[in-house]
Amino acid sequence: MKHAHPLPNSFEDALKMASAILGTSPFLVEQGLVETESEQIVIAAFRQASGRGRSFGRNDLYVRVMDVYPPSAGEKLVVMANRRAHGEPLQYLIGYQYFLNHEYEVDANVLIPRPETEILVFEATQTFKRQFEQPKLGIEIGVGSGCVSIELLKLFPSLRMVATEVSEGAAIIAERNALKILGSEFSDRLIVERANTPDEIFEPLERKSYDRGPRADFIISNPPYLASSEEVDSGVSQHEPKSALFAPAEDPLYFYRRIVEGAEAFIRPQGFIFFECPHERMSQIAGLFGSDWNVEVMNDLTGRPRVLRAEWRGILVLN
Repeated sequence: MKHAHPLPNSFEDALKMASAILGTSPFLVEQGLVETESEQIVIAAFRQASGRGRSFGRNDLYVRVMDVYPPSAGEKLVVMANRRAHGEPLQYLIGYQYFLNHEYEVDANVLIPRPETEILVFEATQTFKRQFEQPKLGIEIGVGSGCVSIELLKLFPSLRMVATEVSEGAAIIAERNALKILGSEFSDRLIVERANTPDEIFEPLERKSYDRGPRADFIISNPPYLASSEEVDSGVSQHEPKSALFAPAEDPLYFYRRIVEGAEAFIRPQGFIFFECPHERMSQIAGLFGSDWNVEVMNDLTGRPRVLRAEWRGILVLN
């Protein structure tokens, strides 16, 4: 098999080759990403070719910089670097993304975890730490890669999470991440239920009688909220799953409204809803809550409103 680029002989050659290919992308050059992404591609190609997994990292790269770089890794490197130079997301090419304290497997079935969502986890965590008791049961609507539920499960040992997900591919990735990060605790502490359509995000919970068993302490979600008419970075819109980006029926509030309307069947009094929200629609989303809810908004690191926390002050009426 012939390549436009000769294959690298050493890890040093591999770094130079990756940098040369990525350097053809004006975007990567302007953003100053060529060096760091070259390192990640060299490492990922070696991991994939050698089966080393997480046992080979950046420190290993520079310890072995003069060692032989396997031809099979070189072939993967050339393909990955060229695809990245043409705009494919790095995380899908290397197969993972770091979120808070862990490495999450990602592919084109899931939205790439973002720093803004770390704030959602942080605010939920701070809320629970102020409570008299740790949370016992939480619900996530739209589990994606699983990063939100899994981080909360790592932080709160007594917590169980039930998550719903429309995408079968995303549900599989979430379960794999849970197995990797939670280990043997996985089957007991995270349950992913499939919803057939966006209209049915609560249906799996009703089917399994979560609305009639012990009530959840909270619902957490970072739902799709874009309309197709909105401008979106081409690297995002062309490669990340549309079902995780765009709200149904051209209604950016669709999932927020459905969750607010359905929440009282599943959470306890003084339970919470946590949303990650687009800052430009925060006031509209806050307006979905009635007088039985105490709503607070928290800003992200840029000072923009990003996370909404709502506490249900209603009374549970038993039939």
